Amino acid sequence: MRIAATAFGLGSKIDYLSSSRDHNLTATLKLVHDDTDADTLVDSIWLRHTNRKFYEKNVLSPSIFQDLHDAVSVFPGARPHLVTYKRVLKKLGN
Repeated sequence: MRIAATAFGLGSKIDYLSSSRDHNLTATLKLVHDDTDADTLVDSIWLRHTNRKFYEKNVLSPSIFQDLHDAVSVFPGARPHLVTYKRVLKKLGN
């Protein structure tokens, strides 16, 4: 939304709510008229395609998971977390 707003000369201000009473509300976004220049990514927004088809239900092989772990390990403190229980996956998607 912040990037798209720049196409209309709008800037934005985000307030992160670390102690909100509403657990579903983590931030607010305010759009302001300030003649902001269009972001270089604006045109890409309209070209974006999100595939919402269901993915394969196969479990990742240990070798693929190891490859992911190795790729992420270059970032200090980062590590992938594999979620395999359907109940937990559904909760993450909500």
